[in-house]
Amino acid sequence: MTAMIFRHEKLHTDLFQYLWIPVSTTRLYNTAASQPCTEQRDLYQTLGVESSATTKEIKAAYYELSKIYHPDRHDGEQQKNLAAEKFLQVAEAYEVLSSDKKRKAYDKKCQESWLQTPTGSWPTQMRVKKNFEDLGLDYKTFEDFQRSVNTRKQRTRHDHWQMPDEFFAHFGNPREFTNTFRPRTPNYFSYSYKDPMQRQREIREWQILKEIEEEKRKSKYKTPVFVVMERERRRRELKEKRATNILLLVFGCLSILTYIRLV
Repeated sequence: MTAMIFRHEKLHTDLFQYLWIPVSTTRLYNTAASQPCTEQRDLYQTLGVESSATTKEIKAAYYELSKIYHPDRHDGEQQKNLAAEKFLQVAEAYEVLSSDKKRKAYDKKCQESWLQTPTGSWPTQMRVKKNFEDLGLDYKTFEDFQRSVNTRKQRTRHDHWQMPDEFFAHFGNPREFTNTFRPRTPNYFSYSYKDPMQRQREIREWQILKEIEEEKRKSKYKTPVFVVMERERRRRELKEKRATNILLLVFGCLSILTYIRLV
């Protein structure tokens, strides 16, 4: 069985650094393009995996990091914001590395930059261009968004339409992290426009949030040992009783068939 290469020691050190050392909230999307892939923008380092990691290992690392850096697991406004920043970095890294096409393009770009820039600086033609397609958005997404706004602008306010937080941060708007599963208005979900990639992120976030709440509930109300033992005893008795009933049923059927043949 392949050993998991997810580095827990690095994870705890990284978590301490991001939750206690002030970090610029624009670091995720405003990192200098002249930095090589081996530094802060290394998506593999963001997830704590090797460049040879499998898709399964990348998914497992993302899943663990998402639960650790989820803002709901931290107290205090500053810690929540710093955790949210790291949470978005992890989500960005996973969106690239979980796609075979995007991962190959990323690996190729890093390899080319390493071969062409021995001094560690990116040439002008190799600089990363900010593109909304990196967020899973394309021209059709903007077209559908504009059409939906025009058709419903008479019955709803424009501020109900929410593009992803990553979308605004990508263009330099310092918008705070918001949990879309805590709507600000009752009609938030019915009037909110969401691109396909955002829906997938929300589903993953919702699953993580449910697990966090379940962990909190279990840690708060631990089941006594004697209750667990009693449940196990009843489960074992029920299993034995079912096995006995099945044997009796089989024996009865065989007896009836034997009697019929003899008669």
